Amino acid sequence: MSTMSHRGDRCCLPTIWDVINGPVHWGTYDGEFLERVMAVLVAQDHPNVIRRTPARGDGGIDLMIPDGDGYIVEQVKSFTGRMGTSQRRQVEDSWATLNTKPRLDKSITAYRLVVPIDPTPDEQAWFEKLVIGASIACEWRGETHWNSLAARHAHVIDYYFNGGRDRITTRAKALLAATADPTQPVTPLSVGASLDTMRAALDRDDPHYRYEFATSTTPPNPLDLVGCVLANTQPMTDGGFLTITVVPKHSYALEDSPIKGTLRVEFADPVEADRFQEAFEGFSKFGRALDLPEGSLWATLDAPGGLGGTIEGGHGTIVPAVATDPPTHWRIAVVDDTETKLAEVPLTTESRTVGPLGGAEIIMIDASKALTVTLRLDPPKADGAGIAFNITAGTLPGRPVVAVTSVARFLASLIPPNEMRILPEYGAQVLSRYAFREDAGLLHDGVATHIEDLAYIQDLADLPLTVPEEFDPPFAAELHNYVRMMRGEVTTGTWDEVTVNLKDGYSREALVNEFAGGGAFRIEQTRLVNIDDRDIDLGPFTTTLASVSIAEEQPPDTSTIRLVPGDDHTYTTRAGAVQG
Repeated sequence: MSTMSHRGDRCCLPTIWDVINGPVHWGTYDGEFLERVMAVLVAQDHPNVIRRTPARGDGGIDLMIPDGDGYIVEQVKSFTGRMGTSQRRQVEDSWATLNTKPRLDKSITAYRLVVPIDPTPDEQAWFEKLVIGASIACEWRGETHWNSLAARHAHVIDYYFNGGRDRITTRAKALLAATADPTQPVTPLSVGASLDTMRAALDRDDPHYRYEFATSTTPPNPLDLVGCVLANTQPMTDGGFLTITVVPKHSYALEDSPIKGTLRVEFADPVEADRFQEAFEGFSKFGRALDLPEGSLWATLDAPGGLGGTIEGGHGTIVPAVATDPPTHWRIAVVDDTETKLAEVPLTTESRTVGPLGGAEIIMIDASKALTVTLRLDPPKADGAGIAFNITAGTLPGRPVVAVTSVARFLASLIPPNEMRILPEYGAQVLSRYAFREDAGLLHDGVATHIEDLAYIQDLADLPLTVPEEFDPPFAAELHNYVRMMRGEVTTGTWDEVTVNLKDGYSREALVNEFAGGGAFRIEQTRLVNIDDRDIDLGPFTTTLASVSIAEEQPPDTSTIRLVPGDDHTYTTRAGAVQG
């Protein structure tokens, strides 16, 4: 392994050498190999190029280069002799398929036949006749074009033809060694310059990956290493860490230069083995994180840039296989047997992992973080994939009622014959459903109703109303009665006797004369409720007694009057002041 030595204020790096490439003799190599090399050459200029190998087995590869609203199609053929009858027929078939069944989601803007043969006049005439009448630009790109690309991207030729992959490995190992010279102090400036020089060499010579590095006082969180396919973290002599990340240069980097390896996990303790087996099932099915305890891991890794190696009796963590583009927003709802929606809670994806066996696990939370819904899709089987869910309710007491109203109603609705449904952010499509056959409610209906009532009167309170620590049924019933009327309901009942205060300007004598023959009587009262030692004014309520008579015995206080029912003992009460 190469090392770095320190002399004064200058760092001496391992030699970085250049390889001078001569012309490639294309005809001496296997056709499939040449087609891959051409695909990699094109990817250096077009990282988002799409590859497609025709299914008919006639050889070649199609490259779709994004071009505005369409694609430039390059049909790569590895013919290295002349264009005989067989070779021409293959090109003709490919051209016909491209014109009749292109299987593309966008239009074709240009067509190129890419073959390492410069055409003879006869071959050029044949090609021009083939594409005559085409509405797009068509071009034959022959050996001159291949040599031009090879010269412009000499690192690709070095990598595939001249052993460049081994040199990249050597340089990457030197990059790791450059962080630690235990005999000499190293200044930040000298290390930075040295590492940057080495990194630039790696990036220049590797056609598939680029290499980034960062130093830190603690190892990075694996979940923060977004966009890389591999990260190697090494301790430095000062106690810090150097992390080298490997990032694909083009869409097919992992296919052209795959990361390979073996992994073995061993446990001597049967209890630990059983625990790991359960965790491994969660990893395999749903892509959950998997901890590999100290001393349990034996592994080998063949990775880009020589960043692999061997682990014996080590430990580690396989981080969650997080999907990069899961739906962000969902809804979870409960409907009754008449399709009436009882509750609906908007949810946001917290994580979505995918297991190697094809299952998935989606964890969703509501805005208040009081509700967590885990949806599990088992790996596909012959009879389809099973779906399971888990609902976890956080502690509600102490939370603002306006934040958890929909959650409370949802938790109280998980009972037969209701049905729970997972819905997308918009629309009525049902993604998953579950009919309750037994009571699975996580909250008493009365508690959910009380939370809804408290949320309804929140605008009348000068401080946030929160879910109470204890449920008081009598108070909840009283408040619910008031809220019903505030929502527009009218309550009815019967009465026996009532003493009311008279408004200013009214006298008992005048009312005695007015109701001598009986009649209806309206009473206006302001209602207050006390919550957390604070009075909340709910406003006026009007009670109408259907028929009243003046009681024979009246209280001493002449500002009050005692009434008894006339020929009708009923009353009605509504929210609002006396009208008229």
